[in-house]
Amino acid sequence: MIQQRARNLRTLYKSWTPEVLIKRPRIHTLLKKDHDSVGQAIEIILLDLRDHFKVTERMEEKDIFNTVDAILDRFPSLSVEDIFVFHKKAFTGEFVGKGLFNRFDGGVVCDWLAMYEDIYVTDSREAYHHELKLDADKAMQEEWDLAVQKGKKHGFDLNVKKRAVEKKIEDMEKTDWFKEYTENMDKVNKDYKKGDSLLEKAIAVVHDMFRYKLYEYNKLKGELSKLDALFSASTKDSKKQSYKGK
Repeated sequence: MIQQRARNLRTLYKSWTPEVLIKRPRIHTLLKKDHDSVGQAIEIILLDLRDHFKVTERMEEKDIFNTVDAILDRFPSLSVEDIFVFHKKAFTGEFVGKGLFNRFDGGVVCDWLAMYEDIYVTDSREAYHHELKLDADKAMQEEWDLAVQKGKKHGFDLNVKKRAVEKKIEDMEKTDWFKEYTENMDKVNKDYKKGDSLLEKAIAVVHDMFRYKLYEYNKLKGELSKLDALFSASTKDSKKQSYKGK
């Protein structure tokens, strides 16, 4: 329970540096889990402070409750540990010269807490959030670098596949059937002019002579075309990622 934890926190005062306190759970987070215990922990501190300062105008029980509500409302980003450190500093008189005037009430407590927040919390919180941002930026950069490396690996794999297909095509173009096919096509293009009605029929005849071989050849050409497109896209993405990562 937060209340029991609050009763035992005073022995830890020396270890509560601003850097440690800023990482403790905020009041607004704890309220969602155990509103009453958070209020009771603050109530303990207020009662102790009230009994410590010998003033004419003392807070009554209802004033304590109202002040607890005011603190929960005005200082949700503080932690319970912050309130205990504030208690220690107020107890030693750090804020007395900044408004006591023989009274100790909710207004005084909230004014002192505002001073505590300005002096001990704001700079540390900003530094902490800046540190978190740097860590987040670093993590994002590392993730981006990894993506770039994966992109390069993907591009390398595509290039290997592309070279393999290119080699198959080159080997096929050195075969006798391909030489014969090429010679026949050259003869057709020489014998018939473009636009001649017989040109398409002649080409169809040549293609039919080598249709099975051409099917394999065109299949490889189609695969190479797809790999070229994928490799080109992978290279562009890798360059974009490298540029954005700078």
